[in-house]
Amino acid sequence: MGTVTPEDPRIRLLLSFVGYAKDRASSGAYSDVNRRQLLEVLEKLESKLQEIRYSYLPSSQVAEELSGLRSELEDAANPEEPDLRWLLEYLEHADRLFEREAEDEADAVLCTVCEVLSVRDHPEADNLWITTVNAGDFGKRTVVTNLEDVDEGDSMALALLPPREFMGVVSEGMFCGEAEGDPGEIIEPPDRGEVRSAVMEWLEGER
Repeated sequence: MGTVTPEDPRIRLLLSFVGYAKDRASSGAYSDVNRRQLLEVLEKLESKLQEIRYSYLPSSQVAEELSGLRSELEDAANPEEPDLRWLLEYLEHADRLFEREAEDEADAVLCTVCEVLSVRDHPEADNLWITTVNAGDFGKRTVVTNLEDVDEGDSMALALLPPREFMGVVSEGMFCGEAEGDPGEIIEPPDRGEVRSAVMEWLEGER
């Protein structure tokens, strides 16, 4: 088990996302939340992450360090908001994320098997499709894709990336290849480079 370093992509992704969530909370983008309470929790989380980033803390202890703040965020957040749901989920599974070595940015997120439940055309884009997937313990979610050959019943690898809006539809992950296994099973992404690139966009502010 390694230690957290300043370049750890998991901490950097969380810091990038928390900064984004703070901006959105300040602008009133999230419904049914106490804005002041949510901002206070996000600021505390940001401070804790900065502390961890430069602590060289054993990775196995990170989840414990964040557990209390997850409870506070749960009290302040509306879990129906995709952004806040992703952040809560990331903190919930921090033990799984930090129990392994982070070789590169692709290790900043979990990748799981999912079953495609439905596929429909995107109403605003000819080259995008809106899918609903079953990701087992990670629940049902919407994934917007440009893959033309994804069909109902397919088993796909799903990178659990931060939510991103595509022409008015929020996508809660990205397909990164076909996969075998049960929905919710954690796997290595078949297309690691694609996941790495998507995480880098967040780290570089190109979201």
